Amino acid sequence: MTAADIAARLHGRKSGADWLAYCPAHMDKNPSLSLRDVDGKVLVHCHAGCDQRRVIEALDARGLWPERQRVQRVDRSAVAATYDYRDEVGQVLFQVVRTEPKGFFQRHPDGQGNWINKKAKRQVLYHLREVLEAPIVFVVEGEKDAETLRAQGFVATTNAGGASAAWLPSTPQRCGVVR
Repeated sequence: MTAADIAARLHGRKSGADWLAYCPAHMDKNPSLSLRDVDGKVLVHCHAGCDQRRVIEALDARGLWPERQRVQRVDRSAVAATYDYRDEVGQVLFQVVRTEPKGFFQRHPDGQGNWINKKAKRQVLYHLREVLEAPIVFVVEGEKDAETLRAQGFVATTNAGGASAAWLPSTPQRCGVVR
């Protein structure tokens, strides 16, 4: 199913490079749903402010969401590795968890010995304390690569999400530490 197919079923129309249709996630009086085909996938955005997940659920309920794009939940019980991200004094701020088959998610402590499976507000570099003290630091794609270099005696870091994530915003503080 393409953006054009979905738009046609929602009585939509072509609008530049996109399709515009009535959003099925709310009582839409003016077409507010943008649809576009990108790299074999359909991208959707409700300009009225509906959450994307809600829009996709509404499309799926009407049989208008491509089967191949259904979100597959990561089985978080199949943890292959955990990588602790610590602050300047060594406190764990969050973990990046690698699952099998290969997938990643972040979690942070809830203060009672459990984890909240959600990105932490404060993001820091991996092995921050070592980075702050080292004259030479290797910046690599992910935690596994950083650990490989550390095993060889080097100081290495990455950001949570590796190459697929944006680097931390620049701040006056060293190493992009964000509070």
